[in-house]
Amino acid sequence: MKNKKLGPKISKKVEESSIADLNLDDQHESLPQDKPPSIFEQLPREIVINILAQVAINWPTKLIDVILIGNVFRFNYDDALFWEPICRQLYPELRNRTKIDGTDSLIDAKRYGSYYNLFRKRPTVRTNGVYVCTSKYYRDGETTGISFYRPKHEVRYYRYMWLREDGTARSLLSNFPPKRILNLEPGVSIPSLKDAMCGNWSLDQETRVLDIVINGTERNYDFYFSFEIASSGGKVHNKLKWKKYSCIEQKGARLETEISLNNEGSYFFYRLDDPESVFKD
Repeated sequence: MKNKKLGPKISKKVEESSIADLNLDDQHESLPQDKPPSIFEQLPREIVINILAQVAINWPTKLIDVILIGNVFRFNYDDALFWEPICRQLYPELRNRTKIDGTDSLIDAKRYGSYYNLFRKRPTVRTNGVYVCTSKYYRDGETTGISFYRPKHEVRYYRYMWLREDGTARSLLSNFPPKRILNLEPGVSIPSLKDAMCGNWSLDQETRVLDIVINGTERNYDFYFSFEIASSGGKVHNKLKWKKYSCIEQKGARLETEISLNNEGSYFFYRLDDPESVFKD
């Protein structure tokens, strides 16, 4: 079976004309010359594929636009030349690795088979943005005058989680939506992030479980988050599904109390050009 191709399907267009338009006086005119090859067609294939990989890393939304330029940018969907630099960027622990099991490959061939499978199957956390969880609950409102119905109010709140490559994390619970917190709404002041709490995260590659411990500092509690890394909407590893949420006393017997997840939604990842910009004064 032939490998799938990325890129446009080029087809020749046949222009039909009336026989009355035929001019025999032009039969000796020279035929149009072929279009000279582009600079990319003169480059080695390895360099062209690496250019595409850098586009995917730095401007992922522009990748399809570049592929559609022409056949020079077509490549096999599982081409190792394309996926290797992406995997190096996505998995920090692979960036400085040169060999594994005596081969020139960064991956365990028996487990993943290719860099493409490594990208699709190996769980990872994203450190170039923020995870956002939108939650809501309903509460009874107050009645005024004579009324047969008691109003219901929908209350929304948001959880934000920043994960860094060094294993540290920052968590924030706020009633402000992402546009305000992430400074995505021009001309609107950014709420103070002084209440964001710090902690650490760890990932188990075998079970796909992400554990985060947030230090409550003055609150005398540590908050424990446990998630399963999942994929959603055609994107890879962009979702954190709740497994457990609890608080642990910082002093004494360190009793653990589990917190209900009835009102909590999943975390979804949002890429940011500068994830730390929201913490800058």
